[in-house]
Amino acid sequence: MDFFNKYGYLAIIISSALEGASLPFPGFVVLIMTGHNVYMGKLNLFYGVILGGIAYSIAALIPYFIGKYIKDGLYRFLQTKLKVPSKKIDAVEKFFHKYGEFSVFISRPLLIGNYISYFAGLANINIIKFILLTFFGILPWNLLYLYLGYYFKGNLDQTSLFLKKYNLPITIIILFVIIVFISIKRNKDKDY
Repeated sequence: MDFFNKYGYLAIIISSALEGASLPFPGFVVLIMTGHNVYMGKLNLFYGVILGGIAYSIAALIPYFIGKYIKDGLYRFLQTKLKVPSKKIDAVEKFFHKYGEFSVFISRPLLIGNYISYFAGLANINIIKFILLTFFGILPWNLLYLYLGYYFKGNLDQTSLFLKKYNLPITIIILFVIIVFISIKRNKDKDY
């Protein structure tokens, strides 16, 4: 806890950047722990959420550019350098092809969220659009984890119990929002 008290915003920035760069790092744990500093009045919730979102979005440009410039060697890079199983790579690619650019926004809380940046680069999504989709996709999760850290005073055990208890309702709400958004998007596309 001393680390989080000492480094506050810097801990949020570094952990968010590591996660955004697709490195296997549990950034949400750091957000929960630094949420205790929000509770103590040492950090501002809004600044923490925004700084985490900016750091994540900037760092997500690393896998974006790797995907953009490696192209054909992307699968080999992910499997050999990052040790990502081919099954996971296939799942990310399928998800990306199914939902297109919107997958950058909706995938952030999912296990595949950090890897979607590679496929966004591969698909040559406009960089400004990519940054905005990434930023707004990660914000709700930064807010959730920092707030839970605030509410439970950085206690990971209590936070974990809460998340286990409400995992299904939270998942249903998220899926509902995604389905509504996709339905609206499809109806708009049909009109054109």
